[in-house]
Amino acid sequence: MTSQPTSKRALGRYLDARVLARLMHFRFKPRERVIGDLVGDHKSPFAGFAVEFAGHREYTPGDDTRHIDWRVYYKSHRYFIKQYEAETNLIAHILLDASESMRYGEGAQQKWTYAAALAVTLSYLIVRKRDKTGFGMFDDKILVHLPASQSMLQPSRMDGLMGQHTPARKTDMGKVLTEFAPRLGRRGVVMIISDCFDDEERILAGIRRFRYDLHDVILFHVLHRDELTFPFDGNVRFEGLEGVPEIKTDAQQVRARYREIVSASLDRLSRGCERSSVEYVLMDTSVPLEVTLARHLAGRA
Repeated sequence: MTSQPTSKRALGRYLDARVLARLMHFRFKPRERVIGDLVGDHKSPFAGFAVEFAGHREYTPGDDTRHIDWRVYYKSHRYFIKQYEAETNLIAHILLDASESMRYGEGAQQKWTYAAALAVTLSYLIVRKRDKTGFGMFDDKILVHLPASQSMLQPSRMDGLMGQHTPARKTDMGKVLTEFAPRLGRRGVVMIISDCFDDEERILAGIRRFRYDLHDVILFHVLHRDELTFPFDGNVRFEGLEGVPEIKTDAQQVRARYREIVSASLDRLSRGCERSSVEYVLMDTSVPLEVTLARHLAGRA
């Protein structure tokens, strides 16, 4: 994906001006209430005396009389306090799989390039609306953890870290996601970007740890078209990644069984996410990033 800077500070290796041009009118919206650390535009689970009217509760001694609804009193001769919904900023944590299997593919359709572009594009779209993004990279351990920031420099920091990394190790998603959870703090949004080449139950167990803390969780499952369709013919030698040995086989003989296994794996992941109220988004790297991401953002809006 070619970098064409539209801003001297923000853009870099993985942030594409063409992609941003298609997505600038979208705003990322959490599906659940979040707890930020600043006043913002997103609904908080706390009720207070803030911006938007939420309802009434009966007056109790000690309440500030300035918030008594006198119109209700004149009708009912009872004292009620007006309550308002607090509005807060969004804190989104973007967790990127940086393991060896993400190297599959070429050019813009390489899983690592596509996933890195997804991560930095999401960060840019979020911070430009004065919300915050944190960032983590992992394989079988946590490699990087950037605290959440509202700065427009955050996407550039992410871009630099991803540009310095070459995926080379295996993954252990279940363990790593569980280790990330206590670091994230306030109830926000967790975006996991991975090809999910790990045991599905371990992945889902790690995801459930975030849901235990009431985060709004999205799993972006990034796969190359080859991994979805197995288009190979004849005798093929497959190079192993993440410790898997090299395999030589007749592609036509194994195609049907391969597709069956992949379909079952996708089904287990998507159903497991659904049971935990986690949004599952399959990302095919042959589909332009702006197309898939626009569809996702429009659905959340």
